[in-house]
Amino acid sequence: MLRNRTEDQAAGLRRLLAGSAAQRVVFLSSVGPELKNAVLFNLAAALVRAGADVQMLDASPAGSGICSQGGHAPRKCLWQVATEGARPEDAMAEHATGMRMARVSASPLCDVLRTAADTERLSAQLKDFCSGASFWLIDAGADHDQPFLLPEIAAADIVVLTGATPDSIKAAYGGVKTLHSRLARRHFQLLVAGAPADQAELIQQNIAAAANRYLGVSVQALGNIPADDRLWRAGQLERPVIEAFPMADASVALRGIATRLLDSASAGAAQAARALATEGG
Repeated sequence: MLRNRTEDQAAGLRRLLAGSAAQRVVFLSSVGPELKNAVLFNLAAALVRAGADVQMLDASPAGSGICSQGGHAPRKCLWQVATEGARPEDAMAEHATGMRMARVSASPLCDVLRTAADTERLSAQLKDFCSGASFWLIDAGADHDQPFLLPEIAAADIVVLTGATPDSIKAAYGGVKTLHSRLARRHFQLLVAGAPADQAELIQQNIAAAANRYLGVSVQALGNIPADDRLWRAGQLERPVIEAFPMADASVALRGIATRLLDSASAGAAQAARALATEGG
């Protein structure tokens, strides 16, 4: 029953998104690179399994972004394609799951986007490269605002990934505060990794309450990926956990999160279609 629902939903998503903008989701992480990359890789795999066309974008200024996952780093970055004549195929790494990975720039964006023309060139390359994808999953690492220099990333939905430690929770709230201050963002989603369900719910409630009270910002729960050794065992096998251990707690959680993202994309596309129909009428 769940498989049929997901397949029907995926087919509907493809119809709704045909000719429209992709769902763009940028992840701001307050957990270590290894856990962050495992979460993004496996979430992308869950979306692909559900029928989405997924483009992973590494916009992290550090060298530990999603493109470092499993040794699948492309030879070139999109900035080199846009400005140095590098071949587009050299900027893409395909994984056996069906997802594609690309790195936005090998240098911090503040160092390469020196003029409006620079931004326009990279933006055009980014849109051309990702054309046809129904989802962009963007790794912003722990950087609070640098990847958002690109308008395509600045317009994306923001998911804050936090762990269960006090330092991680504090950093997650700090990321919300920083992006609200610098980008005037008023809506965020929170994804917890490595916590039992009751603790994850408490983390969500505390961050949401503080953000609402002190910032006037909405923080909604996207889900929780519980601590699960099989997530790491699947990584050692270079396979997504949903394929290696489909009944693992992490797999169940990831499929649920993918479904919520699909629901959001379908609702957004339907709303856009209604708006276009209203304007056309």
